[in-house]
This record gives sequence, structure tokens and C-alpha cells, in this order.
Amino acid sequence: MLQGDAKIAGEMFNLTFTKPVFLIIGGSQGAEAINDFVLRILNTFLKDYEVIHVAGRENVKQVGAEAQVVLDKDLNNYYHPIGFLDEEKLKHAYKAADFIISRSGSGSIFEIAAVGKPSVLIPLPTAAANHQAKNSY
Repeated sequence: MLQGDAKIAGEMFNLTFTKPVFLIIGGSQGAEAINDFVLRILNTFLKDYEVIHVAGRENVKQVGAEAQVVLDKDLNNYYHPIGFLDEEKLKHAYKAADFIISRSGSGSIFEIAAVGKPSVLIPLPTAAANHQAKNSY
């Protein structure tokens, strides 16, 4: 995770790097609530930020299509939806990100801490023994 390269991320995701980059990760399955929230705030958010949005393999086509409907065309270059990031791609995305929004599973927490990025952690409400909520504090 520590060997990421922002330039490679820029090429991979077609980043402009003209605004701070947010990496939003809903988890390996995606997260419908996070995806819906991102779509609701997209136009406002993209005025100030560029977004790599990991929407989940099963959701990325739908999220991308909905984004095209709601997104102001002049902001299109700042939104980069993707279904899944393997470890190789994830390390580059982490390096390019200025800020991370993620689920609060232990793996995500350790990765974010290792790369030293500020983050907001969103617990999965259905996690066993409510461990993600506890991890979020």
C-alpha cells in the first residue's frame, strides 16, 4: 500500500489534479447508501473536488448512468466511478487521494492509517457485533 504513485493513478483514472482528490470507497460489494449519497451531492461536491468513487462491481454501471443524468456536463471530468480496485490499483488511488471516505472495516482502517491520509469512516450498519461502528470512533 505504501508504494503507490500519484502519476500512475492520474493515468489510470484520468485525473486532472486541478482540485483536491477524494477517494470514496463503499466496500468490496459497494454500498448503496454511500452511492446514493454521492449522487445526491455530486454537482455541489465536484465544484471544489475531484472524486474517485469505488461504487462496487455490481453497482458501477448503474451509478455511472445515474451520474450522467444528474451531473452538470462541465463537471464530468472530475468524477471517476469504478467498480473495484485491486491492491495494485488501490495503492495508487491512495497515493493520489487528499482525503478518503470509507467503510470502517479493520482492513480499511489499517490501510488508511498506513498511507497517512485524513479520512471519514462510515460503519456498515449490518456488520457483526456492530464492530464497524466501534471502529469508527
